[in-house]
Amino acid sequence: MAWLFKRLETVLIGSPRQLWQRYVFAIFIVCGLIGTSHVLQTRAIDLSFDDATSINDAGRQRMLSQRILFLTELSHQTGDVGDFGDLEAAIDLFATSHARLTELRNMPRQLEALYFSSNGLDEASRNFIDLAESYLTSPHGSEAATDALSLLVGEGRAMLLSQLDLAVSILEHSATQRLDDALRAAELIFTLALLILAVEAFLIFLPAQISVNRALDGLEQRNHEIQETKKELQQKAIAMEYAATHDPLTGLGNRKQLFDVLDEALAVRFHQDGKLAAFQVDLDRFKSVNDTYGHPAGDAVLQSVAYRLEEIAPDALVIARMGGDEIALVLRALSADPEQEVLELAEAMIARISAPMVIDGSQVRIGASVGIALTNQDAVNSDGLLAQADTALYSAKRRGRGVAELYDVDLASKVVPETNKVAQRTRRRPRSSAA
Repeated sequence: MAWLFKRLETVLIGSPRQLWQRYVFAIFIVCGLIGTSHVLQTRAIDLSFDDATSINDAGRQRMLSQRILFLTELSHQTGDVGDFGDLEAAIDLFATSHARLTELRNMPRQLEALYFSSNGLDEASRNFIDLAESYLTSPHGSEAATDALSLLVGEGRAMLLSQLDLAVSILEHSATQRLDDALRAAELIFTLALLILAVEAFLIFLPAQISVNRALDGLEQRNHEIQETKKELQQKAIAMEYAATHDPLTGLGNRKQLFDVLDEALAVRFHQDGKLAAFQVDLDRFKSVNDTYGHPAGDAVLQSVAYRLEEIAPDALVIARMGGDEIALVLRALSADPEQEVLELAEAMIARISAPMVIDGSQVRIGASVGIALTNQDAVNSDGLLAQADTALYSAKRRGRGVAELYDVDLASKVVPETNKVAQRTRRRPRSSAA
């Protein structure tokens, strides 16, 4: 069975490089058939339009013949001149419709026999027009007008009306027959095109698909390997990006992230809807924890402080560990009294950090001092704003532990000369690598 399938595959496919020849030949035939089907359908539409015009003319003649009879009888009774104008217009329209019908191209044989046989509809219509015009030109009430009216009524109500009815029926039947024939021919050709497409699918696309499947199997395997490699690289890139912008111990941002976020916040002027506030937090008595309980305990304290700050300031643009026991925050102050808002937040930070911690079964207490700077001061960039917060922090530590200090110009004149070295250390920007 496998041998038979292999043999069939060889016969069908042949040389994959020559499949295009089968394809071009089949497409050429299909396009020709579809084009022919389209021409036939267009022809059917044109025939329908012509037939509808002819049927309309025949129906108008039938209606006009009765209108002419009505107007002649009415004018004979009333002698109204206005009726003569309407009668003349009806006669002209009847004659025009009759001329178009007798000049039809491809007139059905039954209609041709009806019109042009002895005593046919063409002769009857011409006689009807002549009698109507004779009545129209005869003096009103004269014997000639009366005779013309009598003949006109006899002609119009006897033979002419039945012949016009028959003409309409013939045209309607012929139109239906011609439309059906054109549509059947179009359907036949379209069906043949579909059949050729089916054969083409078996002799061209199936072999081509078999060849393509062989290549796709290899490509899918290779693509799977590439996707796995790509996934590993993406995971590594995410890990590297995280490591470049976060402190590995606390999970807070690092110095690089702090400056990136603060630069962006100042650039897009977040403080238009409020004021931008920078906080510098320094932990009190942290060194004694390291000395007493060891560095693992100090690391646990830093992790606890990071968690508490994230609880206190969930809307912070960034919380970053600057190194050691120094932490910086950037927030937006949106209240009507931003100075009071940031001072209350700083005091809440101090209170939360000062709460007891249990580290390795031992209760540990530390504290914090906070320096704050708002963008309504002289700072116009990240370095300046952080330097002001650092100056306020230095002033807070001079006043005693657990104090929050807000930077102002007077404070700057008192503290800056003594904090120049510290401020320079705080403002030092990180390199492009992780801080």
